[in-house]
Amino acid sequence: MRCLSCHVDNLPATEVNCPACGAYLPELVKDLLPFQSFLDHDRYQIEYPLGRGSFGVTYRSLLTELSLPVA
Repeated sequence: MRCLSCHVDNLPATEVNCPACGAYLPELVKDLLPFQSFLDHDRYQIEYPLGRGSFGVTYRSLLTELSLPVA
């Protein structure tokens, strides 16, 4: 997982507060796509959000047919 506040990577999915900035992680991801959900007829599997801006959210995902990470 990644903290959307300070962008620290590789946090355990069970982490509640970011160890670097103290942000409450469940609040930062409450309105995002669920972890491990699938899109485009199971072509992409959502891993975690990388960042969010005023117009959208960028996710780290897995292109399932090739097992490649994509954004």
